[in-house]
Amino acid sequence: MRSAARLGLNLLLWLVVFGAALSTLRSLREVDPRGRASWGAATIAFDATPRDATLFLPACDIDAIVLHPSGDADGRIDAEFFVAAPDGSAQRVGGTSVVAVTGAPIAIPLGNVTPPWRAPLVVRLRHAGGILALDARRPMTLMPRFATRLGSLGCALDGGATTPGLLLVLTVMWTSAFTIMIGGVWLARAFGLAEPALGVRGATALAVTAAGATLVAYTLVVPPFEPPDELAHLQYARFVATTGSLPSEVPAHDSEWRASSYEFVQQPLYYLGAAALLKATGLEAPGPAVTLNPRSRLLAGGTEPSIFWHAGPPQPATGHRALRVLRLASLLMALATTWIIARLLTTVTSDPLVVATVAGGLGLIPQWCAVMGAVSTDPPATLLAAAATLAIARVTRGRGTTGLLLLTGLLIGAAYAVKATAVFLAPMAILACLLAARRAGQARTGASTGDEPVAVLAAALRPVLLVGAGIVLAAAWIPVRAWMVFGDPSAQAFKQAVLEAGGFVPTPGPLPWTPEFWTQMRVMVFEPFWARFGSLGAGPFPRSKVWLPYAAASGLLVALAAWSSLAAAASLWRARDRDPAAQDTSAVRLVCALGVVLGLAAWGLVNLMPRADMVVHWTPRHILPLTAPAAVLVGAGLDRLRTTTGVVQRLGAAATGLTVVALALAWLGVLRATVLMFHFGY
Repeated sequence: MRSAARLGLNLLLWLVVFGAALSTLRSLREVDPRGRASWGAATIAFDATPRDATLFLPACDIDAIVLHPSGDADGRIDAEFFVAAPDGSAQRVGGTSVVAVTGAPIAIPLGNVTPPWRAPLVVRLRHAGGILALDARRPMTLMPRFATRLGSLGCALDGGATTPGLLLVLTVMWTSAFTIMIGGVWLARAFGLAEPALGVRGATALAVTAAGATLVAYTLVVPPFEPPDELAHLQYARFVATTGSLPSEVPAHDSEWRASSYEFVQQPLYYLGAAALLKATGLEAPGPAVTLNPRSRLLAGGTEPSIFWHAGPPQPATGHRALRVLRLASLLMALATTWIIARLLTTVTSDPLVVATVAGGLGLIPQWCAVMGAVSTDPPATLLAAAATLAIARVTRGRGTTGLLLLTGLLIGAAYAVKATAVFLAPMAILACLLAARRAGQARTGASTGDEPVAVLAAALRPVLLVGAGIVLAAAWIPVRAWMVFGDPSAQAFKQAVLEAGGFVPTPGPLPWTPEFWTQMRVMVFEPFWARFGSLGAGPFPRSKVWLPYAAASGLLVALAAWSSLAAAASLWRARDRDPAAQDTSAVRLVCALGVVLGLAAWGLVNLMPRADMVVHWTPRHILPLTAPAAVLVGAGLDRLRTTTGVVQRLGAAATGLTVVALALAWLGVLRATVLMFHFGY
């Protein structure tokens, strides 16, 4: 009976998740070229009076516009083609006439008309033989010059090339399969059904491939230089590669570096590494060839969420090749981060399902993968912070050898040298040393409370100094250079001048007790945490339902993290856990909780009290280095849920399984919306 129930559960999940995946892919294979106008447009019908239809052409060459009549049609059809301008005007670029054949679609060839990619084309239609009505559900389609079985999806990503479209299909199918596996096991646990065997290695592999699928998907879907400040990050790396030095002055108005110089306020370590990579591959010059999108939301009346116009293969292509190299490096760092987080989770749980759910669940947070696969300081900072957190966890568990302590400091210093928001790692390391010293005192005296505070501080002094030495070795050169070059260890005047040149002036935002503040939290924190892409917020359409599962998932994540943090603090305060392994787990959770609290507090403080020498805002990517300690808290919460009994355990497992499935369905909806916005003019 239980076997039949498990089989029925699996079939239900396959029908729901894979059905949604196939529906998503089918909708992307047959995209309505009218864009958002197709949502509320009336049935297209035309006669001898001209009727205009605006179509959006994707990133490939189109041979013909295909009309799909709703009934029989015959007679001559005249068509004129106009390229739409941003101001609403249109320039005639050609025309043709065809004779309709009853019962067949009507192909209107473009002939010598070669409109640019990713641009609107206005088609003016006349039919002398009476009213010709088009199918309401599928009035028009495009006929690519090189058609594939992927339909319009194959035409969206890379000039009609098949490989990117196939990769996107594979990422959709693998994410669906991962969801069915993980969600199914949680639901089986909720109903007391048999669970498949899953070891830690298998869970780690599942997690890395799940995150990798979403990383690949958004590397393909988000066009070049559309992720936040990606062009500026590349330009900073190119500046270092071509000049052989870090910036020391504001670029001149006519300099190619001027527009991107606002990133010069960033910590420099990543750009030194990226510059070395560009130099080694010979891609440091010339710079990227980009053109501003005349229909961008940046401009008055613009509707498209892209800053640049991706109207065809760039010439020269060196800058775009440089971007691909650095994006590949970011993707590899994101995969390494996921692997480290999976290893880190084993310090707080022995359940492979928890490891696969939390580490692999990063792949169900589209924004995390989109940012981690783009060119910025976020991928290396998050990777180094994850590695530092793993080292800190080992120190917490009493493995503080001299080499490990120095390595911990080096990792913390390197993370800070990439992104200043990683500073929360230092107090985590100090607390880890104190807890390890306390634990050693307990073992030495046999008392549950450990040594006196003075003795604990004395025992922790050497480990703290070793960690501090590692931090100094990795990061002290930054303030030393700033002092030598600018006369100020923080280079405050230089950073302020750079930001002012870029138009960045600190402005106070709404305060927490105002309604405007919480509206801002939704727009700038909640939505960008999950699924707002690019600098201009591509993602779910207005009134989308995906925010409901994201809100539920947010509540579950916060509840799990808070539960595990409070339980760890109570356990250590009362010295309740006599088991050494349980004490170690509680200590690791407490250290991670301190890091999350301090990281969030610092993020909130600099947003509420903006400064002229830094650009920080509520977008969650500024605190992406908190990924590893936050994952530990969520994983520990799930592990505590596993060890409860009765109704609480079953309800918790059911809630977790349903959340995983809901996140996968939202993932599909977000991916579809993002493809349509970036590549089909929606």
